Amino acid sequence: MANHSFRHVGRRLATGHRAGRAALGLGVVAVSVTGLMAGGVTPAAATPVNCFAAPAAGIDLHHCLLTNANYAGADLAGANLAYADLTGANLSGANLSGTHFDHATLLSATLTNANLSGAVFTGATLGSASLTGATLNGAKLNGANLTAANLTNANIKKAHFDGAILSGATLSGANVLESVLNGAQLNGAQLVGTRLDNAKMRGVNLSNAALNTAHLDGAVLSNAVLTGANLTGANLYKSKLINATLTNANFTGADLARANVSGAKKSGAIWTNAVCPSENPAGPSGC
Repeated sequence: MANHSFRHVGRRLATGHRAGRAALGLGVVAVSVTGLMAGGVTPAAATPVNCFAAPAAGIDLHHCLLTNANYAGADLAGANLAYADLTGANLSGANLSGTHFDHATLLSATLTNANLSGAVFTGATLGSASLTGATLNGAKLNGANLTAANLTNANIKKAHFDGAILSGATLSGANVLESVLNGAQLNGAQLVGTRLDNAKMRGVNLSNAALNTAHLDGAVLSNAVLTGANLTGANLYKSKLINATLTNANFTGADLARANVSGAKKSGAIWTNAVCPSENPAGPSGC
């Protein structure tokens, strides 16, 4: 009965009817032809894909309109959700390892504790999405927009965020070891206690970010902007801050032993009780 409903809705889309509804067993999703066309997807383009198929590993749901869908706990490993609209969708606890979300829309989506290892989010929109406790090891989020997203306590080892936007995002307690964030926008982000050891963060924007007690051991922050950032108690052992902008940043109690701060702009920075590089001991202007 459910499969018949899926086919019926697919035909309505193909013949240009205004909307279809189908019960997925995991929630009810409304599909609007007008919405598809506004997103640059015509009914004809969507016809070959069954947007109402039951969730399964490897399923093809690209370009589908799946707003507010409930896929909590579902197995969608290796699925194709490129260009899909998953605004407000519930994917908490789902297996999404290796899934493609290229250029998909996941505004305010819930991916709490989801397995996103190796998932691809290139150019995707995840503004205000919740990824608390999610696993994104090896995921690709180059050029993705995660403005105000919540990644508290997420595991994000060896992930790629080149050029990603994480302005105002929360990554406190997250494990971002050895990840690549070159040119990423993290202005105003919350990174309290975040592990960024050996991360590649060339040219990253961390202005006004909260990096209290963050671990940046061996991190590469050449040409990074940390204007007004709070690094109180942060560990920057052997980090590279070459030509970085540290204007008005707070390094109170931070450990910069063996860090490289050559060429850095340090005007107005606070160095109270900071451990400075041995080759650049504390002086009147700090480390």
